[in-house]
Amino acid sequence: MDSDDQPTWDEAKADALIGRYVLLGLTFTDAEGNPQEQAQRHGIVERIDRDSGLQIRLRSPGQPWDGELYRLPPDLRPFSPAKPGIYHLHSTGEDVENPDFTATWEIRAPDPDDDTPERQQARRDEDRRFGFRTD
Repeated sequence: MDSDDQPTWDEAKADALIGRYVLLGLTFTDAEGNPQEQAQRHGIVERIDRDSGLQIRLRSPGQPWDGELYRLPPDLRPFSPAKPGIYHLHSTGEDVENPDFTATWEIRAPDPDDDTPERQQARRDEDRRFGFRTD
């Protein structure tokens, strides 16, 4: 990591992800890190930028998030080459065959003292858009 605690950027790895099929494992936690929900999504990496992060076009025929663009931070460390095979997604019941990469992410809710009604509403809107729990 760099001295400012940001992940080191690897341009070659970023370039290798573009156009590749990825399987995402997402764990949503509260501000203290306690798991609240787990979800899986998959799609094609369309764009990667060291400043604005990754953009993945989700694929899930029949689901409301099919074709949506999902954004992740500019951190390439979670991505690993996937082993060949069929991956059964417990959160959707889908089977994904031979993705190029897998990545696991923890998405932590902000500290309640730092949260605002606007941020809460934005998270609820995104949760609905991508089929996540909307408590």
